[in-house]
Amino acid sequence: MNIYTQTNSAVRRAHKALARDLDVYNFVFDPDAGENEYADGDWIERVGYPQTVSATIRSKSQPDDASGPDGADVAVDVTIYVDPNEIEVDLGQNNETRATEFVDSASGRRFRAVDVHHQESLLEIYCEVL
Repeated sequence: MNIYTQTNSAVRRAHKALARDLDVYNFVFDPDAGENEYADGDWIERVGYPQTVSATIRSKSQPDDASGPDGADVAVDVTIYVDPNEIEVDLGQNNETRATEFVDSASGRRFRAVDVHHQESLLEIYCEVL
C-alpha cells in the first residue's frame, strides 16, 4: 500500500468521524415559476435535491478573501469539506447558474458556495454565510 492510499484513507476516516449532516440544494431556472405573474421566472430546486451529505465545517473568526471562479476576490466565512463523490457543486457564474447552498439542519445556518477546490481526498468548498 502506498503513502497516498494510506493518507487518503486516514483523511476520509477522520472526516466521517467528525462530520455532521448538511442538506445540499442545487437549483435550475424555471422561466414559468414564481408567485408573481409579471416575473420572468424563478430558481427552483433541481430534481433529486435536497440531498443530505456528511460534511465537516471549519469556521473562521474573520472572513478570508479567496479568488472566485471569475478571479474576483470573494469573502469566505466558512470552509466545508465533503466527499467529492457525494455531490455536485455549482458556483453561480454570470447569473446563468445559482450557487449551491448548504443548510445545517442542527443550527439552521445557511451557506452559499463561492469557490471550490479539489483536494486529494475531499472537496474544499469556500462559502459565505447567508
